[in-house]
Amino acid sequence: MKSLSLILFSIISYCSIGQVRVGSIEFSGRVTHMYDAENYQIEIPFERQNTQGVLGKIYFDSTHLEIDFLATIAYNLNVTYKKEKEWVLYLERFGSNKKAKTVLYEDLEVFIFDSLSFNFDTIKVIASYPCHLATYELAGIPYEAWFCTDIELGGNLLPIPTEIAGTCLEFTLPMDIADVKYTATTVNSTPPKPERFEMVLPHAYVLEGEPLFPVTEPTRKEPSERTSLPPIPPPPPPMRVEED
Repeated sequence: MKSLSLILFSIISYCSIGQVRVGSIEFSGRVTHMYDAENYQIEIPFERQNTQGVLGKIYFDSTHLEIDFLATIAYNLNVTYKKEKEWVLYLERFGSNKKAKTVLYEDLEVFIFDSLSFNFDTIKVIASYPCHLATYELAGIPYEAWFCTDIELGGNLLPIPTEIAGTCLEFTLPMDIADVKYTATTVNSTPPKPERFEMVLPHAYVLEGEPLFPVTEPTRKEPSERTSLPPIPPPPPPMRVEED
């Protein structure tokens, strides 16, 4: 039986964190499953799961939300949400294929989940925050997500059931060729810089269709004119040594 002091310490530790509505969350990840040509899911043994370049970050405040997830060097997903205007800039890179689109938050792709259940009896501490378990199925495949109600992002930009409250600190991002599980490592309450949320279309990204709201393209630097350098003078003639 736990001592009263230990129980009180645990309660104080959880409560001292408080509600977080501004800051950033860092994630590490691993590729857990691959898909074959027939879209059959193949589980990768834990010791062989790729963790190199599998990182993620979420930035959020009262007016904006941004997710930035890298699944190995081949795939990158970046989504910025301007809450007041309901604007969403969606950037996706798959190898050298880079595409962008503008959508309204209410028009984001809706995922159809086969089932959803919660387990509030089990607590898992992730990045110092207590989390509860949600299990669901997507396209007949079961997934788990550990969510924390102490962190409120103000929106859901991930393929996770919207019925899950708070913020998922561990979840799986399903892609066309692989499933990637992300786990939060750090929660920071420092407000992100405003320029973090600027709606900017990066170089080499192709925008699909007409933009639904203003998107800034980065200015390209004009090549500077080369300044001609003076010619290099020829080497001096060899010194003549006089014989005695």
